[in-house]
Amino acid sequence: MSAAAADASKAAELSAALAAVSELTDGAASSAALRDVALASPGADGPDCVKVREAAVSALCAARAAAGDGPGLAGLLTDLRPLFNVIPKAKTAKLVRGVIDAIAKVPGSEALQVRERDK
Repeated sequence: MSAAAADASKAAELSAALAAVSELTDGAASSAALRDVALASPGADGPDCVKVREAAVSALCAARAAAGDGPGLAGLLTDLRPLFNVIPKAKTAKLVRGVIDAIAKVPGSEALQVRERDK
């Protein structure tokens, strides 16, 4: 199997997992499923997989911000480092900015924002 075919296959698998999240009604379960897609195992670093993983990160940020999970969002920045190593700097900056913006939506998270900014 060629690398492009393997990437397309893995991207389809991740897309299906991402689509299945919308069927979950439990917030913790959907958050865990989104986290699994966003932090997909090595081998999910092709361009198609990265797009799906970026969508999962955005959805995860929105879910955690709605739940008021500021520390969980801050920990996500650390967890995403392997993804940041394989995507361009501009995409990394966009994702980091999205996480920080999500932290800003959590009431009482000002100190957390400053701490994450200074890392």
